[in-house]
Amino acid sequence: MKRIMILVGAVVLFGIVTETVYAQSLGKFYIAIQLDENGFAPSGAEDTVKDMHNRIARDRELSLAEDEADADFMITIVSREENIVSGQSNSRRLTSTLSVKDEGDWKPGTRISKVSTFWNISAIDTLNDAKRWIKANIKK
Repeated sequence: MKRIMILVGAVVLFGIVTETVYAQSLGKFYIAIQLDENGFAPSGAEDTVKDMHNRIARDRELSLAEDEADADFMITIVSREENIVSGQSNSRRLTSTLSVKDEGDWKPGTRISKVSTFWNISAIDTLNDAKRWIKANIKK
């Protein structure tokens, strides 16, 4: 019985240490929407913001900033375009930009354009590309 307790304790401790190491956050994200020259947001952009917020809430490497001032990174939804092709699944393109806060100022990072048959997949793919770009280009 004593061996089982030690084994269980070691497994739990290993899980806690692994969770702590794995849960290193890349930083706080703020999701914004770029308005057009008339002050309108791209159609459905609010849905993409919700999709991104939901994904960030479940991601171990990302966290959500309450406002732009608290963010380390900002993803700005630039456009959402749907290409309708007869007899095929519609193609949905989400274009956004990733900006990085550097000494209090926003600096351009990269432009991300993802295509999928579902808007929420394009949103998730955008976040995944942002994570890859941050890991490759930002030194903590």
